[in-house]
Amino acid sequence: MNLAKFMTLDHRDLIKGLVLAVLSSLATSLLTYFNSGTFPTAAQFHVIWIAGLGAGTGYLIKNFFTNSLDQLFKPEPQPVTIDPVVTPAVVPVPVTTPVATVPQVAPTQLVA
Repeated sequence: MNLAKFMTLDHRDLIKGLVLAVLSSLATSLLTYFNSGTFPTAAQFHVIWIAGLGAGTGYLIKNFFTNSLDQLFKPEPQPVTIDPVVTPAVVPVPVTTPVATVPQVAPTQLVA
């Protein structure tokens, strides 16, 4: 999962914040509708809008203070650099393979 770095927001954060605001507003309006049995009024929609805006803003604030490892209020970890190791020159050593010896069989042993 690619997350934005600490103290930054990217386009994915903004889209997710907008989706969160819309879904929380929709859930709040449906809850109002099912509890009262009537469609929400303009004053209730204003409260619903403020609740959705607060949810989306809270999401963006949380992501702003989260690093790329999803740790809250912790700065971005420093990348690990590996120094190249200098190896001494390797001198090739000639490899000698042992010669397989075949046992010598006397011709008299071959006749049955």
